[in-house]
Amino acid sequence: MDLSIEIKQKQTLTPQMIETMKILQMNVQDLSEYLEKAALENPVFDIESSENTPPDSQEQEIQKKIEWLDRTSPIKNSYKEKSSWEPSNPFAEERKFQNSENDFPRDLFFQLRLSDYSKPIAHGIKEIILNLAPNGYLDEPIEQVAKRIGISKAEIDQALKVVQSLEPAGIGARSLSECLCLQLKRQKKGGLPLLIAEHYLKEVGEGHFHRIMKETHASPTQIQEACSIIRSLNPKPCSNYGQEEETQYITPDLFVLCQDDKLRVSLNDNRLPSLHISGYYQKLLQKTDDSQVKSYLSGKFKQAQWLVQSISQRRETLLSCTSCLVQEQQDFFLKGSYLKPLSLQDISQKLGIHESTVSRAIKGKYLQCDRGTYPLSYFFSHRLKGAEQEQDTSSAQAKALLKKLIQEEDKKKPLSDQKLSQLLGAQKITLSRRTVAKYREELEILPASGRRRY
Repeated sequence: MDLSIEIKQKQTLTPQMIETMKILQMNVQDLSEYLEKAALENPVFDIESSENTPPDSQEQEIQKKIEWLDRTSPIKNSYKEKSSWEPSNPFAEERKFQNSENDFPRDLFFQLRLSDYSKPIAHGIKEIILNLAPNGYLDEPIEQVAKRIGISKAEIDQALKVVQSLEPAGIGARSLSECLCLQLKRQKKGGLPLLIAEHYLKEVGEGHFHRIMKETHASPTQIQEACSIIRSLNPKPCSNYGQEEETQYITPDLFVLCQDDKLRVSLNDNRLPSLHISGYYQKLLQKTDDSQVKSYLSGKFKQAQWLVQSISQRRETLLSCTSCLVQEQQDFFLKGSYLKPLSLQDISQKLGIHESTVSRAIKGKYLQCDRGTYPLSYFFSHRLKGAEQEQDTSSAQAKALLKKLIQEEDKKKPLSDQKLSQLLGAQKITLSRRTVAKYREELEILPASGRRRY
């Protein structure tokens, strides 16, 4: 062991470089918030918001009138009085279980507001409702519920029947089979669909109809029609509750316009606030003799100049990457053709920049054209490799052709994955059987046994 001194060159990222990369990754909404925050922290910035247009006074007056009518409406108030929970209602105390995450118990109790049951059955109904799983199933054994609250088996069975009679159909089921049967009975669709839902769900899921035909003596067409009815049912009756998410609106970062068969890319700068260097602080920096004030303002001015430069660099990088992307995929924008194979490396080589820069530039960005709004990552498609490929073929093009072949197949004799692979090979697209199966699953298409029609 010994001590030695040697000279090395090492590249390190400064805080400014790291912040510049973060700015490049921001979409128009994130950048707008970032600029507003920067203006609050740096006094030399003057910011003008793009959304500083005052609301129309006439619209404000109309809104005030609507709110006043809403508060004073006698019809609405009388409705509230009639629909209020009365103390004599055995389910009135369950108002405390109303919440935004799991609100189907509230709706179930509301359906029971005018019902009249004996005290043990009402107690059993409340216990069942409050112990339902988020999907609407009763996972706890019914005998255990009865034992816990101290009522008889007959009373808890009656309580369960009441719960299962409520909306949505299938609520309170203890298994998938019972859930589907409850829905079929509510729709008055008995017979073969009810028999299959009760005893042959496993065979339906696997697409094996031979046992069903043997034991029910039904024809393949009848079984297939019954299975279609079963597949139209909702296996999770309460799946719509608690799933309401706040709508997230997408603001496109770029626009692609077509004029005289030429594509033009423009940035959506209207959503960004305008930044200006304050003239007041510029004059103050020139006139002041206080060294601390000069040092503080000089640092803030350097920070402001760096931020303006970073935003300008982001604009140039984003425009150049998108323009190159649009040029490569111009057939999609002009003719609606399939996407060509395109990778980040292709763009980086054409522009002479690093691949990671392209990745940061397109991350989280959206493009709007006359065909819709797409994320920039949508236009990058893998290139298929194969000796028989006459030209570059993208995975998106292969999936589209695969979907077309399946749509045009004979439903009585659907194409297997091996046959689909051979048909694609005949069109100079080489895909193995396993790759065909993978693409088919990504397209949510059933295998040949599940697609067969009689």
